Amino acid sequence: MRCGGPYVSTMGQLMNTLSIFAGLDNDDVLHFVGDVPRGAACGCRCAACGAPLVAKRGEEKVWHFAHEASQERPDCLAGAVNLLRRLAIEQLRDAPFLTLPTFRRVVSTKVPLPILRETIELDAQPIAVDHWNSAPAHGAPAAILILPDGSHARMFVEVRARHAVTLALQPGMAAVLIEIPLPMDGSVLQNLAAAKTYLENSRQIFWAQHPSGDALAVSTLRQLNQRAQSLEHERTVLGNWRRHEDFGKKVDTLVYQHEPVATAQIEADNPDWIAWRKPKSSFIFYAGREGNGWLLLQHREGGQVLVPWPVAIEGWDEALPQRIGVPDHELGGYRVAHEVNAMVYLGSISEAGIRNFSAWSELPRRPKE
Repeated sequence: MRCGGPYVSTMGQLMNTLSIFAGLDNDDVLHFVGDVPRGAACGCRCAACGAPLVAKRGEEKVWHFAHEASQERPDCLAGAVNLLRRLAIEQLRDAPFLTLPTFRRVVSTKVPLPILRETIELDAQPIAVDHWNSAPAHGAPAAILILPDGSHARMFVEVRARHAVTLALQPGMAAVLIEIPLPMDGSVLQNLAAAKTYLENSRQIFWAQHPSGDALAVSTLRQLNQRAQSLEHERTVLGNWRRHEDFGKKVDTLVYQHEPVATAQIEADNPDWIAWRKPKSSFIFYAGREGNGWLLLQHREGGQVLVPWPVAIEGWDEALPQRIGVPDHELGGYRVAHEVNAMVYLGSISEAGIRNFSAWSELPRRPKE
C-alpha cells in the first residue's frame, strides 16, 4: 500500500500553479484547451461543478480554461484531473496488450543481526481482462484482470498530485496500481495528442499487492533471520577461541573434564575410514559428555569428512544441520561443506573437549565395562 495525503486539499495547493486544462461539451466529449477555439465557442463546462468554461489562449500565460464567473474551487481542478484519469483508462483499454511489472522486493535482516539480503522476484502476467470500468470512483478499480492461475487482480488507475496514492486493500487481495503524476505545468496537457503522450511516458505500474509475493517475503525474511542468528552464534564461538594467544595449542591441549577415557589398544582390524583417509594426516575428535563424538578427517581425494565415534548410533545421518554437510552412507559420515563452519559448530557442542590425533590407535574410547 502506498501512502499519501488528502486529495482535495492537495488540489487546493495546486490551484496556484496548475489551472483547468480540460472540460466536457454537451455530449460529454472530452476537450483539451488547445483543441478548441478561444473563448466560449466550444460550449465546454466544468466536469466538477457544471459551470460554463472559457478557453484562455493568450500569449503570456499557459493556455487554460476559466469559469465565466471566475468561481473556481479546488474540486473544479479535481474534475479536470478526473478527465485525465478517464483518458488514461481509455488509452489502456485500447492498448493491444497490458504488461505487468515483475514483483520485486529486497528482503533484509536488521541489526544487531548480521545483514543478509535476498531479492525475491515473481511474475504473474494477465491472460485476459474480466471487465473494465471506464469511470471508476477514486479508490475503485478500473479493471479486473485474470491471472494465469485463474485468480483475479484489481487494477487501479490513479493520478497523483505531489503525494503518492493511498489504496485501501484487503489482505491477500492481488492489486496492480498504475500511477500517473500530475504535472506542475499545464503546458504538457495543452491538447489531446500531448496529453496522450504524457500519459504514456509518465505512468508507472506497481504491484500494490502480489497474490503470493507478500507471503514469500515473510517466509524469506524468517529464513534469513534464522541464518543470521546461526552465523552470529558461530562468529561468537570462533571469536572466543581466537582470544587465546595460540589457538592451535589450545585445541591440542584440551582434555576431558566429565568422564575419563582410555587410549585404544592396537587391534587386528583397522577402522572403515582407514581406506579413504589421507595418509599421515591428523584428525580432530570433538567429544560429547558420554564419551562419544565426531571425528573430523581429511579425505585422500580432498575435502573433510565427519564420522561418528566410537560407534555410529542410529540417526547419526540426521544429527547435524544441513549447513555442516551432506551424509554419505558409503563413507559412514558427513562430507563437510565448509570446514570453518563445521569446526565452530562442533566446538560449541563438544561438552567434553577437543583433541588432535595423528593415529587411529590413539583415539579415546569409553572404558570397557
